[in-house]
Amino acid sequence: MIGKSMRCRLLLLAICLVIGIDSLSSIGFSAPSKQYVSPGTPVTYSDSGSTHVMTLQNLLSGAGVYGARHDMGTGSHPAQWMWACSFTLTGTNVAGAQIEIYVSWSDGTYADGALGTTNGSLASADKRRDLKLVGTVIVDQTTTNTTMTASGMAWIPTRYFSPAVWNGTTLPTQNVANTSSCAFTPVPPENQ
Repeated sequence: MIGKSMRCRLLLLAICLVIGIDSLSSIGFSAPSKQYVSPGTPVTYSDSGSTHVMTLQNLLSGAGVYGARHDMGTGSHPAQWMWACSFTLTGTNVAGAQIEIYVSWSDGTYADGALGTTNGSLASADKRRDLKLVGTVIVDQTTTNTTMTASGMAWIPTRYFSPAVWNGTTLPTQNVANTSSCAFTPVPPENQ
């Protein structure tokens, strides 16, 4: 049997716990929430018919191009982007060869690599030095004219960006419009 003194102590402890827990929840302590992503509308790049132009048709070995500059607009915008690029090479593919994917950040005045605002060619392999490498599409088969795709994540905290592609394989991309392309999809975090 619990004595009167012990009952009072237990009651006082229970009251303190209830008041304490209630006070903690009122100042923001609560159960953890899940973090998801909320994919937005893709920004697409291809020879024609996409959000922006980037000439990927017949991109020669040892050459690079960049796409038109994308403007995310004023105010807040996502910094996490998922990229996905597909390329079709003409000739006998060499497994392990790579096509490099880059991003040029810009504040609207200065752009990494001094890239222009419209679709253009990289003047030399050295132009890649000031760009952000976000990933590669690695040749995974020897069959010619077969589309190969890879994807990854890119961090783009600036208002403007342009993707760039460097063909580090020994073959040109297929000389057919829109058989090679890239898409950049914003994936901001969503708290639930």
